[in-house]
Amino acid sequence: MLKFSCNAGVPSFTKVAESPSLNAGIIGTGHGTTSSLNGQPGTGLFWASDVERGNLRIYKAVPENGLLVEIKRFNIDSVTKFNRPVFGNGRAYMGTTNGYIYGFGSPINLPLECTGNVVFDALELGVTSEAKTITCVAKIALTVSAVSPPTSGNNFVISGLPSTPLQLTLGASFSFKVAFKPALVGPVSSDVLVTINSIAGYSADTPVTLRGTGQSASPLLQVSPVQLAFGGAVTGENPDGMEQSLILSNLGNQPLKIESIVYSFTSSEGVLTTVAVAPNVKIGPFTLINVPSTIAAQSTATLRVNFDTSMSGDFSIWVQLVSNGGKKDFQIIGSAGDPPIGLIEFQTESGWVKYDPAKKFSFGDVYQGNTKSLRMRVTNTAVKSGVPLTISVSKPPFGFDGLINAANQKDLAEGVSLLAGESASAVLYCSVPKSQWNVDPINGYAAWTMNLNDMAGKRFIEFDCNGVAEQSVPLQSSGNRQGRYRYIGCYVVQESGRQQYYGSADNTIAMCTEECGKRGSVFCGTQYHRECWGRTTLPAERAEEINCNFDCSGSLTQTCGGNGEGWGSGRSYISLFADIERYNSNGTVPIPGPTTTSSAPIPPIPTGGPVVNPGVNGYASIGCYTEATTGRALPNGFTMPAGSKHVATCVAGCASKNYLYAGLEYGMSNKVNLL
Repeated sequence: MLKFSCNAGVPSFTKVAESPSLNAGIIGTGHGTTSSLNGQPGTGLFWASDVERGNLRIYKAVPENGLLVEIKRFNIDSVTKFNRPVFGNGRAYMGTTNGYIYGFGSPINLPLECTGNVVFDALELGVTSEAKTITCVAKIALTVSAVSPPTSGNNFVISGLPSTPLQLTLGASFSFKVAFKPALVGPVSSDVLVTINSIAGYSADTPVTLRGTGQSASPLLQVSPVQLAFGGAVTGENPDGMEQSLILSNLGNQPLKIESIVYSFTSSEGVLTTVAVAPNVKIGPFTLINVPSTIAAQSTATLRVNFDTSMSGDFSIWVQLVSNGGKKDFQIIGSAGDPPIGLIEFQTESGWVKYDPAKKFSFGDVYQGNTKSLRMRVTNTAVKSGVPLTISVSKPPFGFDGLINAANQKDLAEGVSLLAGESASAVLYCSVPKSQWNVDPINGYAAWTMNLNDMAGKRFIEFDCNGVAEQSVPLQSSGNRQGRYRYIGCYVVQESGRQQYYGSADNTIAMCTEECGKRGSVFCGTQYHRECWGRTTLPAERAEEINCNFDCSGSLTQTCGGNGEGWGSGRSYISLFADIERYNSNGTVPIPGPTTTSSAPIPPIPTGGPVVNPGVNGYASIGCYTEATTGRALPNGFTMPAGSKHVATCVAGCASKNYLYAGLEYGMSNKVNLL
């Protein structure tokens, strides 16, 4: 928790408290939010989300002894990074990465009506107020099982509590007395809880909230925080050193005077040195700047501390401020050393590959229907005396459309710190969806932006993956390891012009295309799970892919035709392949016969339905979007050359201009945007 202060026109934020247990070990915790009951003093609550452990925590708004006091926490699945609760009608709401909204709080039906608005006048420390009577009236017949006095602090004196269990009829009551005796300066509050037997529709506890304000007639010194830590300083990097600040507070109603400064390089039990108060006091590599000699009643002063980082080493001092408002201690520690050196590597089958900005980390070939997981790791390769390597910015490819994603957003997250020689890693995966055999490979692309506190700074780490479909013989003569029979779609069965080659209980696409290749068929198709057909002409009607829904009799993962279930009945469909070396968009195809050969022109292989191009040259499809309400969503347009109006042409033009997004519309042109 930070507190704003301003001294001689110099603003600063000073850490005044922290949670006793780790909240989030990574950057991503939601901004702290403070709520209150209609702005009433003593009712403040401080809310913080923990993205690492998936919870929402509630603390007292006013820290105690430099620590936040936790009141309650709620477990929440997938807390969204940097998210915070919002409030309305007495409830708190939190959204999650998984798309859920959690709500906390509900109307409370209290079984007792107790004296409310129990607020005491401000009192000096240790003075006891006149007692107030608290009366609780039963709204239903009930049994009081316990009346619990405040468990935190000793600011209130409770007397006359009833013996329990106590049975009350409707309208019956009991009373007890409360006096205010402040032990702390400032607003304080606490609750007396009246607990009843379980009754459906009613709360088990009825709180009686007590509030008051403690004051000190004499000056009272407070120092916050009690420890300043300068970490991660690179020797000589900051000629002016590093600065932090403390807040010196006078909680009393009289002026406070700082009389002297006592310090030691070990502890309060070491060799003590006393120095007079001066505007600037230098102690070893640390300098106290703008040391105040006096602090007005109910006021604060900011004490700046400078750490000289010109020398390597670990340094520590213990300081005590002596004043007419008491003595207060604080510690200052600092370390400086050699710079960190970040090494980024990616796992491959042959070992770890170092990050090269000019190259992508590659998953290689991943076959359809499979997922390949590999690790990326970051190592601090600095010498032993080097400062920790810190990840200040980390934007993993998590939760995006595409073949490549990070397994989670927690590993190698912002805030991770690695000592010299330490490593941390994250898992990335390439998941290729199931597809038909003998289709072209699809390219997967993703990027991870990462900032480290070493000399190299920002990295834009790129990944690629080649999503490969299974291929069947015969292969193309070019030697590219691609099947010669390319899948061209799901077609309505046309009886004329086809020839059945076989029906087999173990039919597969590979068996069928191999048979078609032997017989010289231009078109080859699988149908009815087990049948293989060849033909010399293209069927007249292409259908939606969902109509080809039969598995092959020899492989449950392959598709062999269908009957159109879900899209209509009474028609049959065939999964069709074309010999790419004999069937092209501009030529003719020889039609073999028993003794003669004739030629017939045929249309080009259709591209389908339309279907979405999954990606090319490092760009992946992210969906269909509407145009902006004013102007273009992607304003930087250009016209593609005639005869080259393809996704690949658009992507190539956008990539040459370093555009992040490319989009096509109207079938003829494209608009792109640089971000």
